[in-house]
Amino acid sequence: MKSKKVSSDVTLIASDIELEGDIHFSNELIVCGAIKGNIQASEPKSRLVLSEEGSISGEVRVPNVLIAGSVNGVIFAESELELASSAVVVGDLYYKVIEMQLGAQTRGRMIHQSDWSSRSEEIDHGRAKDNNSDELNDPEVNGRNGTADVKQGSSVNEAVAE
Repeated sequence: MKSKKVSSDVTLIASDIELEGDIHFSNELIVCGAIKGNIQASEPKSRLVLSEEGSISGEVRVPNVLIAGSVNGVIFAESELELASSAVVVGDLYYKVIEMQLGAQTRGRMIHQSDWSSRSEEIDHGRAKDNNSDELNDPEVNGRNGTADVKQGSSVNEAVAE
């Protein structure tokens, strides 16, 4: 996991907090508590950090995402997606660049998005709006449904194929 410089505009949701509702933010959001709702940030440098004790039930649309806790929902990371060894994600992962540590668990599809500018409007809750876009729904292109546990010495593609 990379060490990032913390900016002065950080919002913290402490471990004893449970929020219900959608959150829109800019800069950095650190979640140690529980959120039931969607999280969105549109600024290119915006970053979401979900701590080990944190949980999110809802869709995440943030350019830079670090997950160490649990997420039940689709994640759209336009820039970077990092999954720590304690991460548990149930839902599809849309990413440009991904980093997974040994032990991270996913149940859903891992879908690489190289061109977000043209594809972001096509994606609606993890499904392509345009029926001509089979790439989003093709398991041979994007991995297979199921749980991927990354084993030492294996690549993400090998883990998804298991």
